[in-house]
Amino acid sequence: MSLALLAAYVTAVGVLFPRRLARAAWTSHAPRLAAGTWLVTAVSVLSVALLAAAVLVTPLHTLGDAFVLLLQGCGWPPQLRAPSGPSEYAGLAIISWMVGSTVSSGYVVCRAARRERRRHRCDLHLLGEPAGTGVVVLDHPQPSVFCVPGDGGHIVLTRGALDVLSPAELVAVLAHERAHLSGRHHVIVLLPAILATAFPRMPLFTLALSEVRRLVELAADDKALRRATPATLVQAVLRLAAPASAQHPATGMFHATGTATTERVLRLVTPRPRRARLAMLSRLLVAVSFAATPLAAVALPAVTDLASHCTEITTSRPPAEVDRR
Repeated sequence: MSLALLAAYVTAVGVLFPRRLARAAWTSHAPRLAAGTWLVTAVSVLSVALLAAAVLVTPLHTLGDAFVLLLQGCGWPPQLRAPSGPSEYAGLAIISWMVGSTVSSGYVVCRAARRERRRHRCDLHLLGEPAGTGVVVLDHPQPSVFCVPGDGGHIVLTRGALDVLSPAELVAVLAHERAHLSGRHHVIVLLPAILATAFPRMPLFTLALSEVRRLVELAADDKALRRATPATLVQAVLRLAAPASAQHPATGMFHATGTATTERVLRLVTPRPRRARLAMLSRLLVAVSFAATPLAAVALPAVTDLASHCTEITTSRPPAEVDRR
């Protein structure tokens, strides 16, 4: 029964839930909360899938027994023996495949990101002209603005961008890119990039990558609005939109143009609905519940076993010892 429930959770949240969340209007109004929901949900599904494979090897209540006995210093339970049946070997194979895919994909994605950033920093050192703290100008006619994380972070402006942007628009664009750097958005995008590379057929992971990339752009816009008006930021985005080039999905190269320009502009010019704290709190609780599901699946049997074990110890004491307490 536990295996069926875990499998149903993975199917519902990993396959059915992503499209519903991607279509939800509230994600554009609260991009940071929405990005956190995507990340938490992705980690939750991966954890539950691993737990479901572990159930093939040993039941949940046995995992609970192991947890209790380890807490009490009693040793490892005899129920956790070497695998002997086909289902147990299948569970170990699934766990090995999932862990191996995640680790290898993480290595590949992170190495590619480091190499790309290192190459960009080298190009900036050779071709760029410093123009202030963390700002570098490239002599190129195409209007473009982007940031390169790492080594303190750099914001890159082309001569073409300086030619088309007004001083106020330049302030807005720089604030947008600094929001990417200070928010470490390149790190946030890495997790869904790793999972999408490891498990490309899981809808949750592939959608999480595109949605988190979209949401960090909206979050950077929100922070840029502290330094500029919506009209100024919209004008800057439109001036840079024509020659927009897509950002790399994993390197953390964020452009002020990039994807979803139309959505960004419409969001900036449309009056935002007043956020209801209760609604935001309810969505936060939903996200936390996704993260807590794998822990609860193991912790509840463990707590039950611990309570039962403590009750047996109390009732088995001699009456005199109980009275002295």
